[in-house]
Amino acid sequence: MKESLNILVIDDDETDLMLVRQLFAKTTLEVNLEEASDCKDGVEKLKAQDFDCALIDYHLPDAKGLEVIDQLREVDGKEIPLIVLTGMGSETMAAEVMKKGAADYVSKNGLNGEVLERSVRNAVQIHQLQLQAKVAECALLEREKQYRTIIETVSDIIIRLDVDRKIEFVNPAI
Repeated sequence: MKESLNILVIDDDETDLMLVRQLFAKTTLEVNLEEASDCKDGVEKLKAQDFDCALIDYHLPDAKGLEVIDQLREVDGKEIPLIVLTGMGSETMAAEVMKKGAADYVSKNGLNGEVLERSVRNAVQIHQLQLQAKVAECALLEREKQYRTIIETVSDIIIRLDVDRKIEFVNPAI
């Protein structure tokens, strides 16, 4: 994981913002916090900067959690992890935001430094692993394309047999 994480916090409650700042100060994570007070401001900041993670209040003045996720995803090409924070939550609400693509859902009532650090660390690490998997998949597809080009254009006959010695593949040279 990177030495310092750029984190966007979208919350309209100054008390909650202060709590998040204080909790991050108690963690082992080194973070640069950028704050937005509503969804529109959060979208603009996401367009202007690269973030490793975003913490989103479920109830914002101009949008609710699901709408915020949709609006952020419209401008976020990297699909950074989104962690939804709420003061009043339910299992149904948690399931809805997770289906929409949130990396985690955390109740503000149980929020402490350990919970916040674990949530951010896990979300960022999973995101980094997903990016690595995409890169590996693209490389594999490119190699497969090169392999197919070679196999289909050589003048030698190539036959592949399965374990029962049945023909599985024959190139066009046959």
